[in-house]
Amino acid sequence: MFKQKQEELQKARIKFQEEYEKKAKIALEKQKEKEKKILEEKQALLNDKTIGQSKNSSEKSKNSKPDYNPLMGSGSGTNYRPPRRSACSGGRCG
Repeated sequence: MFKQKQEELQKARIKFQEEYEKKAKIALEKQKEKEKKILEEKQALLNDKTIGQSKNSSEKSKNSKPDYNPLMGSGSGTNYRPPRRSACSGGRCG
C-alpha cells in the first residue's frame, strides 16, 4: 500500500516536471522571437535614421550661409541676460 502511493507520487512528479519543461521551452522560444523582432525593428529604425541624416546633411550644406557660425550667437546685438538670483531678493537681507 505504502509502496503503491510512493510510485503514484513519483509518476505525478515526473508528469508535472515534463509539463513544466514543455512550458519553459515554449516560453523560451517566444522570448527569442520577441527579442529577434525587437532587434529587427531597431535595425530598421537605425537604417531609417542614417538615411535621413545623410539627406538632411546634404540639404543643410546647400542652404546654410558660408559665413554663419552657430557658436558666435545670433549676431543681431541682443545680449540680454536675466538678472542673477540671490538670497537677498529685493534688497531685504539680514
